[in-house]
Amino acid sequence: MVSGKSDLKRLIETARPSCPLTVLEGETWTEVQTMFLNDISENDMVMMPMERHTGIFWTPALEKLQETVFSRFPGINLVSAYPSLHWQSEEAPPALQPPASVKPDIFSADIPAGAEGEAGLETMVRKAFGEDRKVFADVVPGLVRSMNAYPLELSKDIVLIHAHCKSVFTPAIILGRSEREWRFRNLKGSYRILTVLISPKSAPTEQHLKALADLARTFLDPKLSRKVCSAASAEEIEKLFRSLY
Repeated sequence: MVSGKSDLKRLIETARPSCPLTVLEGETWTEVQTMFLNDISENDMVMMPMERHTGIFWTPALEKLQETVFSRFPGINLVSAYPSLHWQSEEAPPALQPPASVKPDIFSADIPAGAEGEAGLETMVRKAFGEDRKVFADVVPGLVRSMNAYPLELSKDIVLIHAHCKSVFTPAIILGRSEREWRFRNLKGSYRILTVLISPKSAPTEQHLKALADLARTFLDPKLSRKVCSAASAEEIEKLFRSLY
């Protein structure tokens, strides 16, 4: 809890929860997020109150936290509670089906020494989308923001960067293999394998979250992670991934 935390704590305690309750309080969103992620373990069940994009309380920060939980803890049960939809009629809405799984386009790129950071991401995007300037101008800034704000470690030597983009209409995975190790502001390790996930901005949030969870789950297999890290080229990693999707 951040703003008005004492009042909110009092309301929660007044509700008399039927199970033991511990309330953690923080002064900033960064502090709250850090406490939350540090408190999660692999067998937990997490329930997160969310807001729809059309709601006045929607914030990208909470949505990014949800994505981070999916990526770091693919084995937990995560329940996201959204406000009820407002229907024009009083009749019950038809059952909402989960979005169909969409097969991503898969690309690969060998990143030369000296092309770390933004230059490396540009190399990967060009390999996937060619010289399409519109896509390039949309995708690269989104990936750079993601790289600087919340890169995710999938396993030792492997990092994930992900973004939503308006100019992309099919999910894309770009697998990059760098000659040199990359370091990131928010991660302690160093990485040579970059996994980039680009999702259409128009697609349901659930689709992006499922893709994140699938990637994280894939790299939980230590044998596969070793194969990826020992691959002689990015193309070899791409062939391995194509056999999985």
